[in-house]
Amino acid sequence: MYAVRIINNRAYVVTYERMDPLYVIDLSDTADPLVLGELEIPGVSNYLHPIGDNLLLGIGLDGTDDVNSEWSGWFRGVKVALFDVTDPVNPVELKQYLIGDRGSHSQAQHNHKAVAFLKGNSERPHRLALPVSVSKVTDNGVYVCETHECTTNELGSYGFPEYGDRIHRGLYLFEISEEALHGENLLSWKGSVIDESSDKVYFASQERAVIQSSALHYVCENGLYSTPWAEPDNTNYLEFGSL
Repeated sequence: MYAVRIINNRAYVVTYERMDPLYVIDLSDTADPLVLGELEIPGVSNYLHPIGDNLLLGIGLDGTDDVNSEWSGWFRGVKVALFDVTDPVNPVELKQYLIGDRGSHSQAQHNHKAVAFLKGNSERPHRLALPVSVSKVTDNGVYVCETHECTTNELGSYGFPEYGDRIHRGLYLFEISEEALHGENLLSWKGSVIDESSDKVYFASQERAVIQSSALHYVCENGLYSTPWAEPDNTNYLEFGSL
């Protein structure tokens, strides 16, 4: 069992062996809980977060999906997925994003405090920020892409996903709109704040972010980045050693 979220009289449970079943369980009768529905998809969600009444956000790892292969279920990059649980009998994955390749990691997989979330209102969508240490399989040392929708299932030369080279560590920004349930802007990546002060370490124990209206603050290993939400490349950096 990788993740559990209880919302009112429903439990959402993620287990994992070779594929990722997301179970929807009715807890109305605590003496006799009932599995209402399940969704089997590649990868696993380590953290679940409710978005309104009908959406569920999952943060975890992507996985290979060839169930007939002995390498099925191998983890790949960090995955951010959005599920529609309006119909508990038939939960649906609406959209997903993959960050990096095998070896990528987010603290959000193990500590919910690493997730920064600002609830939306009539003027803006929900906002999400999470730290990710990115590894990427490179071609002749060239870093091809940073974040993309999951559309491929590339395998390494040995038939399973290769570990990528460590590229960088940073904060990844997303927006979620409940008004476009089947539209392009349902879950959208808005950019990244890359920690230029780090040495591309795989894991940092204390990375935190605060979304303050239109501003974003990112505490990393060696300092603090502050930036407008809409311009994540326009950062101000304060090094802790300079205080």
